[in-house]
Amino acid sequence: MDQGLEEQMYASGVVDTPLAHYALVRELFAQKDFSLEKVLAHPFARKFPPTATLAGWFAHVTGKISPPILPKLYSPGTAGVAEYCQLALLWEAFGKAAGRTDFCEEARKLAGWLAPLVVEGLSALWTQDRGSPDQDVSCALFLRAIGQDVAIPPTSKFFAFLEQLNLRIDPLLATGDYQLFRGRGWAAAFTWVGRGSGAGACRMGGVKIPAFGPQAAPFSDLSRFGIEGAGERWFFSTGCKEAWFQVEPSQVDQGFSFSLQSMGLTPEKPLAWVFYVCADTCNIQGKSFKPKSLHRFLGEGQKVQFTGGATNVVLESSHPLKMELIPLAGETSFWGASFLLAFWLSPHLGKTSFAITAKGE
Repeated sequence: MDQGLEEQMYASGVVDTPLAHYALVRELFAQKDFSLEKVLAHPFARKFPPTATLAGWFAHVTGKISPPILPKLYSPGTAGVAEYCQLALLWEAFGKAAGRTDFCEEARKLAGWLAPLVVEGLSALWTQDRGSPDQDVSCALFLRAIGQDVAIPPTSKFFAFLEQLNLRIDPLLATGDYQLFRGRGWAAAFTWVGRGSGAGACRMGGVKIPAFGPQAAPFSDLSRFGIEGAGERWFFSTGCKEAWFQVEPSQVDQGFSFSLQSMGLTPEKPLAWVFYVCADTCNIQGKSFKPKSLHRFLGEGQKVQFTGGATNVVLESSHPLKMELIPLAGETSFWGASFLLAFWLSPHLGKTSFAITAKGE
């Protein structure tokens, strides 16, 4: 890599986060660029799990002495599914290259935890609004590694390098910080950990909800969306840290429902429960709404129908609430959603429930 370009990247702040530093390291590693040794001197290389794995691999390849390295996961909710897929692949690759069975074993455990989400297409869990630019290829490589016949989209030299390794991982059954529900043609995942990400995601035929969770106004500011939590099933709202929630999901006929226990809601700091929906059309109280339009809904409501392809999905709250529907562009931001549906939570109701069911394929 050109030294001047490398210095410009650091100076411009391009590698001012662990994830950005890792993106630089992995490309240098794939290119067998030995300026990588200087880049690995950064503290991120010891603290960020995939970069630490590449640093250990680099030391093994070059015969250099490095500090002892152990397989270590991200803190809960701090990485998206794409990054976890890459970590599982890197652990398996390094374990095979360096004869480290502990890494191979941890790769199998991580794969067992990840596989249900990736197989069910719920890879938006724990992602920010734009997701990861590497999401499709990361998930495809992971699915290939666990034995599924999928095409690998063209991408960078690093992912081409991983593809050439022809990795195979035999997943071990494992549980993690999410709960998964599945039915015929649908799947939904709920989580109680995150860093400004959603409390869950689902897909039902041609309708997808890549993210749902609490959000404070204005809805255009996604830094006010999402949950903050590290376990124990309770989490607080990113947009209003005084508001705490516990979600209790269950499976129902042709879908799922969940009750939302809340504490700390006040009229002074209103908070909505927001669903980002990918669908062709939306129907509320006999009125039809389309993506990319200025036609919105604001009023009391309880029941909404979304249509995607041949699938109709009904989303209904347990009580009539102030409701907003905002058509979106369905592009890269807002998880690619075509609608934002918000239910303003009442501070007088300690529990609110939502049911999401599919009608027809």
